[in-house]
Amino acid sequence: LVKQDNITGQKYFAYGGDFGPPNVPSDGNFLINGLVQPDRRLSPQVWEVKKVYEPIAILNMSGFHRRRLHFLVHNRYEFRDLRHVEAVWCVMGNGKLIVPDTQLNVSMIQPGEIKRYNIRVINITEQYKLEQNGVDYMIHIRFIQRTRAGKLRNAVEQLVEDGHEIAWAQFRIQNYMKRKSKTNETGRKLQVDRKGNEIIVKGANFEYIFETESGQLSKLSNGDSTQSILLRPLEPGFWRPPNDNDIGGNFHMIRKPWKHAGSSRVTEHIDFQMLEGSGTTDDVFVFSSLACLKLPVLALFTSKYTVHASGDIHIQSSLDFPEQNYTFVVNGTLCDTIPRYGWNMVLPKRFNKVTWYGKGPHESYWDRCSGARAAIHNLSVREMFFPYIRPQETGNREGTRWMSISPGDGSGLLFSSEEFSDEFSFSALHFNEETLSYGSERYVSHAGLLREDNVTNIRVDKYQAGIGGVNSWGTSTSPGFLINDVHHNFSVWLRPYFNGEQIDTLLSERP
Repeated sequence: LVKQDNITGQKYFAYGGDFGPPNVPSDGNFLINGLVQPDRRLSPQVWEVKKVYEPIAILNMSGFHRRRLHFLVHNRYEFRDLRHVEAVWCVMGNGKLIVPDTQLNVSMIQPGEIKRYNIRVINITEQYKLEQNGVDYMIHIRFIQRTRAGKLRNAVEQLVEDGHEIAWAQFRIQNYMKRKSKTNETGRKLQVDRKGNEIIVKGANFEYIFETESGQLSKLSNGDSTQSILLRPLEPGFWRPPNDNDIGGNFHMIRKPWKHAGSSRVTEHIDFQMLEGSGTTDDVFVFSSLACLKLPVLALFTSKYTVHASGDIHIQSSLDFPEQNYTFVVNGTLCDTIPRYGWNMVLPKRFNKVTWYGKGPHESYWDRCSGARAAIHNLSVREMFFPYIRPQETGNREGTRWMSISPGDGSGLLFSSEEFSDEFSFSALHFNEETLSYGSERYVSHAGLLREDNVTNIRVDKYQAGIGGVNSWGTSTSPGFLINDVHHNFSVWLRPYFNGEQIDTLLSERP
């Protein structure tokens, strides 16, 4: 059902509680929050359902044996072979095509049959001269609807377009996961000055400012500009707007102490030092802080920023519970997980173009990401947001190796993982957490009534608790997808770039 706002005239999808006298019992947005929205727009979780229901599966991608990559193809159809399927595989390196599509004959695999295949990887490495280190190689296998003449297609096949992707799989070639060692230092210098509560670090084309009272990184700018990319200092984040499953189980109230744990922390100690290079080694500046979080239990948060003369910043953080207890009771109920662990950043709204190498293009979460594939994706910040009928957590991308946020003018921010084997998650939205958090004063209860903020909110996380889904009225997220330990650490690299610097170059030259 559609309603219209009396003031703005904006139309929006309504749900239980929007009709009749006040306080009429209802189930809220229950049964309007499924796989398909009222306007037939597909919800992001539909791609997870499609992945789970795939009628063809790859089993036991067992790695290398005698220079071959072995795997099994399982025909999960009950009554048909795979003559209607065309299978191809290719190799991607750092998200770019390295080895083009090659046919894989699966047509005679019978219903329920599992057939063994292998790919001669040694031929690939020799023919295409693959580098041994520094490249994230992945094999992609796709099963698509074969093009057939009309009379040869049965009634079911006539409903499916030629070229429709029936199933897919991708696997990393683990032998090539080691990052190259860097030897590109040239004796570059840093200038460090202290003015009041600020420590100013300048390089050849950048200026960064750290605050000694809060222990925060508060400014990132081009060395020729006084305008900072950051609208607010970089801040640790432990909260995510509750989703329908959280609300149904009252978890948004149980975990509420984590909501402002990052912003209300008390900095206890800061330290900084300049490590001067000699000869061909670059200068390095290190700024670290220790803070106590305002929680019912003792929790310490440490951060360490290592600034290289190249402009790269290595950001390391840790969350520890010295008394070996991360749980506490809220209104008689045990809080036994952290909603998320990472960083919050606020940028001007002109930073509206996102490119990343990781799972996508649709949103994905720790316990809902098998239907998202690793590739280089490009979206606007507006496209990163999904308008759930009742606003809630949205826009996260899992399995990320690097992410760039940019206005599209040759400048931007680049985040990258510690190593190729490391991954992080992130989101970029024109909405803040308060607007999307059910129960907050600024919460907007219908997606059709949301108005974008004039900023871009960035979250870069080690992890976020799973979103659940066993049911939406009380069952918590499965234990394997909860953040429930007494020690956590997170490392990520940050690099502002200007004047059209290329992402591939920045990644290859990173210290």
